[in-house]
This record gives sequence, C-alpha cells and structure tokens, in this order.
Amino acid sequence: MARTVSIRRSLTLNMIAVIAFLSGAIMVTMAVGSRLAIKKLSQKVIDQTIAQTREKLGSFFDPVENELLRVKALGQKEQIGPDDFEQLRGRLAAIIRHYPQVTSLMIADESGRELMTLYSGGRWLIRQSGLKDDGRAKFTEWADTDESAVSVTWKEFDYDPRERPWYKGAAAKWNGCADPESPDNAEMLIYWTDPYRFMTTQEYGITVSTQFVRPDGSKCVIGFDILLKDIQTFTEDLKVLSYEQAVILTTDVPDNRRIVGFSTTEHYGDLRPDEDFMLKPPGDLKDPLVKKAIEVIVNQKTMEQGDSFRFFSLGKAWWVSEGRFNLTSDQGFLMAVIVPESDMLEDIRRSQLWVLGIVIVVLVLGVRRPLVLANRYSGPIELLVAESNRMSTGDLEAGEPIVSPVREVTALAEAHEKMRQGLKTLLKLEGDIQIAREIQQKTLPECVPQLAGFDIDGWNAPAEETGGDTYDVVGYEVDDATGAVTICNDSARKAIGLLADATGHGLGPALSVTQLRAMLRMAVRMRPDISVIAEHMNEQLCADLPEGRFITAWLGEIDTVDGCLRYFSAGQAPLLYYAAGEDTVEVLDADTFPLGIFEPLGASEVKRIDMLAGDIFAVISDGIYEAVDAGDEQFGTGRVVDIIKQNRDASAKAISEAIRAAVDQYTQSGPADDDRTIIIIKRTA
Repeated sequence: MARTVSIRRSLTLNMIAVIAFLSGAIMVTMAVGSRLAIKKLSQKVIDQTIAQTREKLGSFFDPVENELLRVKALGQKEQIGPDDFEQLRGRLAAIIRHYPQVTSLMIADESGRELMTLYSGGRWLIRQSGLKDDGRAKFTEWADTDESAVSVTWKEFDYDPRERPWYKGAAAKWNGCADPESPDNAEMLIYWTDPYRFMTTQEYGITVSTQFVRPDGSKCVIGFDILLKDIQTFTEDLKVLSYEQAVILTTDVPDNRRIVGFSTTEHYGDLRPDEDFMLKPPGDLKDPLVKKAIEVIVNQKTMEQGDSFRFFSLGKAWWVSEGRFNLTSDQGFLMAVIVPESDMLEDIRRSQLWVLGIVIVVLVLGVRRPLVLANRYSGPIELLVAESNRMSTGDLEAGEPIVSPVREVTALAEAHEKMRQGLKTLLKLEGDIQIAREIQQKTLPECVPQLAGFDIDGWNAPAEETGGDTYDVVGYEVDDATGAVTICNDSARKAIGLLADATGHGLGPALSVTQLRAMLRMAVRMRPDISVIAEHMNEQLCADLPEGRFITAWLGEIDTVDGCLRYFSAGQAPLLYYAAGEDTVEVLDADTFPLGIFEPLGASEVKRIDMLAGDIFAVISDGIYEAVDAGDEQFGTGRVVDIIKQNRDASAKAISEAIRAAVDQYTQSGPADDDRTIIIIKRTA
C-alpha cells in the first residue's frame, strides 16, 4: 500500500511554492500592462487614420453635394429642365470637367422627361428621354476634342426616370419634409442611393440627388453619378504606416456588408488586390488580411465606437477597428482600419521578452518542488472540482477515478462518490414523484358538471407532492331509448360524485386513489347502481392493496329530475347535511367499513335524501377535521358545522372557501399533516 502524507506536513515542507506565486504575479502584471499599452497605442493610430479617412472622404463628397445644391438653386430661379438642351449643355459639361468624381448628371421632371449628360472615354453624350410619346429618346454625341462634330440620333428607349432609385429617394425625402421649400432644409433633402449598377454604363456607383420646384411650379429632380471605382482610386493611398490598411464598406447589416474600396499596402508581396472586388462580400476577397479583419469586426456582438480588436493574419498580429462616414444622418459608409502591431511596438516587445526570460529562469530554478506538489494535490482536487461542476448540471454518471497518495484527498474522493450515489438516487425518486404528482393532478376534474337546480364545488390539496385524497364529479346523460350513457359537463341530468381517502399520504396512497377514480369513470359508463359500483371497487382493491392498506370512500348520485341525492359511504365520515327548513345540520355516519379490507363488502341500502332549496350536503376528508392549532387541538366537526350554517346563503364554492380560510387561520397557515378534500352540494331550486 502506498505511503500517504498529511496536507499540513506537505504544505509546511514546501513553502517554496511562494516563489511560483510571485513569478506568476510578475507575469500577469507584465502581460496586462503590455496589453493595455499595445491596445492604447493601436487605438490611437486607428483613430488618427479614421479621422484622416473621414476628412479625405469629406473632401471627395462635399464638393459634389455643394455643386448639387448650387444647381438646385439655379433651377429654382431659372426655368431649366430635361428639354433645355442648349441652355444646359455647356453648364453640365463644365461641372463634370471641374469635378472629375462626377461621371454623369441627370435632370428629370415629374412628367417622366429626363436629360442625362455623360462623359466617358473622351466623348460626351447627352440623352433626352420622354420628349415624345413614341418611346424614343434623343442621343446627342460629340468628341471632347471637336465640339462642332455633333451627332444626333433617335433610338427606341423604354425608360422612366421616375422609377430609378435616385429619383424615388429624392422624391420621398421631399414628401417627408414638413417645409421642403425652406432654404434651411436644403441639405436635409439630399439623398444618396445605395451602391448599384448604372443602367447606361453598367458600372457600379452611387447617385446623389435632390428635388426642387421650378419657377413654373413643376417639380424636378437632379442627380450626380459617382463611380465606385473612383472611390477605390481615392482610397488606395489612405495609410499612415507602411503596412496600414483602410477599407471602405457599405453600411448594410453585418452579414450583408460589401466592399467599396480599400488601400493597397506592402503586405501583399506577390499577392494583388482582386481585379473585380467591387460590392463583393469581404469573404469573397482573395486578400486574407481584409477577410480576417472584417470577420473579427462582424463577430463582435457589442462593438462600441472606438473599440479595437487584436487578430492574427499573414503571420503577424494586427489591430482592427471601424468608424462611420455619414453622407446623411441615415446614409454613409463604414471605414475599417487595420494596423500592424509590430510597426509600433518593437520597444514594448523587446522589454516584454526580457521580463519574460527573467521570469522563466526564476520559475525553472524555483518551482521544481511546487510542480511536484501540484501533481500531488492540485491534480486530484481539480478533478474533484470538475466532477462537482458536472454533477451540478445533473450529470450523475460515474466519472474518472480519483487517485491520490494524500489521506485527506482520498477521504474526500470517497465522500464525493457516496454523495454522487445518494444524489443519483434522490434525483430519480424526485423525478418519479413529480411525474406521479402530474398524473394525479390531471385526474382531478378541471370543472364540475352543471346540474339544473344544484350548485357543486370540489377542492383538493395534498399534504405532500402526491396525496392519498381524491375526488371526482361525473356528469352524464342516459339515452332513454338505448340506455347508452354519455359523459358530459354542460347541462347534465345526473352526476355521480366520489371522495376517497387512502390510508397515509404520498406516492403509494396516490396510486391507490387514482386507481379508484379510474374505476369510477369506467363504472359510470356501465350505468350500475352506486352500491354495485362500491361492491366491485371493494373486490378489486382487496385483490390489489397490500395488507394494512384501505380506502375510505363516499359515492353519491345526484338526479336533477326528482332533486334527490342517493349516497353510500364506506368508512368516510362524518358527513354533514344542512336542512334549510329546520336550519339544522345533521352529522351522518358511514354505512360500512372502508374498501379493501373485507370481501364481500356487505353494503347496506343506499341512503336517499330529497334535497330542498337551500339544503347543503358536505363531504369532507379528515385532513380538515383533524387539522391542529399551536396547542395541538383539532379543528373538529363543530367548527365546520358552524361555518356551513353561517354561510348557508352563499354558493357552494364560497362555503368551501370559507372552510379552507377558517382552517388556514386556525393552523396559522402551517403545513398540513394530512391531505384535505372538500365536496359541497347545494340545492338551489
């Protein structure tokens, strides 16, 4: 048998473990401090780049917006529109020459006429559509080098500018503004489309547009097209460090973001940016750095403005963050900025490596013995912790055996195993009890049947998860022609009631009374007399119940035709009958001994009570009568009698509630020692 040692002796002889603790503290402090410094420096560079990128994008888009507002102001003063070719030709061409980021201009009115000016490949094109009703458009072309050589052609052209996104968006902003003609709202009425493919050139771009009212009162929309490839060209040189990367994306939901532009950096080597990356998802790019960076951003569920995150790509550590460039309050682009950790942090890395080397030397020299102790103590204890955590989730299957030379750990492992076995048994029993409770509760009637001239209420409360009491009230109709029985709850002509109390309370008695209730439901369908039902129940219970077990039961039949109650009691007493005419309560005894003791039952004649209006019949289990107060005195029959008389004019449910409230007050709402069940039958007419 392996020799064991005490924990106290081992810890006393091995205080050298303090060295390991101090070394670990140094490493943690170093790691945390370095990481904070790295993050702050990286964030500073990223913030600088985002600010620079936002400023440069502003210098790209702001002049376009300003020129758009200038043309709008001109259109509000002068009568210009899609059919003003000669007046607009020079002006629109001058705008495109002055602002190279603008590739085409459109003016369209609310009747569907449009004039578009486009410059591409050294040639000018002006297209005028909607001038005639024959579906043709006028195309005027000339070379930039020879403005006199003008070519005019008419072509079939099925096109309505009012259906284009730039027109619809500007019109929607105009219609949504409370005072669209106010100069103060001019910038608010500017609309930027989402990136899309231009119909004429089939290139990707975005359009900025706005609506205005001409002097004659008609409305026009003017739009400027900007190619996405021009944005890419503009962003290619956006970088602060040699390896920095700036990426411009659409502002869709994370899974639908698309690339608009990104800067080229030295990190590519033999790699090159995708030739056709425009509006592609980041995941479709060949560039591993951009793909990984965008993936890191998308995976951050709670990313706040100014947050940056570290990741690895191309064999290096990088930091990434994102900012927003707003074209309007609800439109714009996302700017993802990626910076390399190594370019900024060589000194921190060097110091970090020196400290790490010193700590490693200290650990190697000072923690040899603590490592032995960790294997001896920590290993088994960690296994015990893991096993306890697993058990806390409900997994009580046997785990990995825990072996240790330490006596205390061995004893703890043995106690842990005994606890596991005990919990496994208890959980199984608890599960079985919960199932039994659910089954028993479902056997209780959700509502009692409606009988003309009678008011009936039933209630049950088990003392434990399951109880030895049950009750049932089964309404039914009998077909006079066939004798067939139909179970019903609404407007039943007859009903049979049951209150049963098995010896004890808990799982066993619950099974017994549930069995009895099932017998009653079957017997009602056979339409026998209640004395015959009781006799058959007794025979079956004598065969099923173990010695010393029995069930007291009351069976009653209510007939709405003659207003009488026929009943038979096997050991269930006392029964209370309140006669309204005499204002007296009669305490009735059982007719014979409980079910399941002797066979045959030897039942006497079924009792009959012709109930009159106001009469009350109460069947109550001994859990009510035998409830005790702080002095161990029982509630008793007399108190129940008084409650019935005091509440004689109330409903059956109110009488039942009054009895329960009185018992709760009497026992100070203490836990019940026995199951409690009440059936109240009141004749109302």
